[in-house]
Amino acid sequence: MLLITGDGLKTLDAVAGEVGPSATVPASSKAVREALAARGL
Repeated sequence: MLLITGDGLKTLDAVAGEVGPSATVPASSKAVREALAARGL
């Protein structure tokens, strides 16, 4: 899990081809659990 708390990631375009899929999840434990379950985690 990666938690980004700001806009400081300046190299997203440079690493986009090297990282796996990402998701934006609402800030609630239920939403996190549902997102993980949907991915089989």
